[in-house]
Amino acid sequence: EITFTDGTASLGLATYGAVADLDAMLTVDGFDVTRETNSIDDLLTGVTLELKSADTGVPKTLTIAEDRDSITESIQAFADGYNALMDKLEELRLSDELKRDSTIRSMESQVHDVINTSLSSGTYTSLASIGLSLQDDGSMALDSDDLDTALDTDMDGVATLFADDTEGFAVRFDALAEALLETDDGLIDIRMDGLNASINRFKDNQERLEYRLELREANLLKKFNAMDSIVAQMRSTGDYLTSQLASLTYSKKSN
Repeated sequence: EITFTDGTASLGLATYGAVADLDAMLTVDGFDVTRETNSIDDLLTGVTLELKSADTGVPKTLTIAEDRDSITESIQAFADGYNALMDKLEELRLSDELKRDSTIRSMESQVHDVINTSLSSGTYTSLASIGLSLQDDGSMALDSDDLDTALDTDMDGVATLFADDTEGFAVRFDALAEALLETDDGLIDIRMDGLNASINRFKDNQERLEYRLELREANLLKKFNAMDSIVAQMRSTGDYLTSQLASLTYSKKSN
C-alpha cells in the first residue's frame, strides 16, 4: 500500500501466490493497482518503482526529494562544455589553416550572443544570476554558493533559465548547433561548399595554366629547333668558308 503524507510516500507490498506466475499487486491511496511487471513508472510522475520483494502489511517509506548534486553536476557540465567549445574554436582560429577564415570568428560571435542575451522574464534571466559567469580569461566558472541560493529561492526558475521553450539557454544553444551543423543550409556546410568551389576553381585554373604552359613549351621547342638548325647551317657555312680561306692562303703562298 502506498500512502502520501507531507510529500512522503509510504509503500507496503503484499504476496499473492508464486512470484514468477503472478502480476505485481499493490495499493495506492486505497486503490488496488495491478501490473504485469515489477518496474512501475506510471503511478508517480517522474518516478519508477522497482518492486524487489513482498512484505505484506509492512509499510515502506519512499521519500521523493530534489537531487541537488545532479542539478549542480549538470550546470557544471554546461560550463565545462562551453569552455571546451571556446577552447576548440580558439585553437582553430589560431591554426595556420584557418587563421584568416571568418567562419570561426562568426561562430564565436554567435556563441557570445547566446550567452550575453538575457531572458525577457522570469526569476532568473541571466546565467550570472545563478552563479555562472565569464572570467577575465573568457572561461565560464560556476559559483556553487550562488547556485545553491538560486535553487533555494526558485528551483523552477533555474530550470526555466535553461529549458524555456523559446528563450532557455539550453534551447538556444541547441538551435544554434542545428543552424551551424544543418546540412545544405548550415554555416559550416555553406562554408565547406564555398571552399570546395574555390578548390575546383583552382583546379580548373591549374589545368588551364598547365595547358598554356604545354603550348608555350611546344612553341619554344619549335623555335629552339629552328634556331638550332640555323646555327648548324651557319656552323657548316663557317667551316666551309674557313676551309676556302685556308685554301686561298696556301695557294697564294705557293705562288
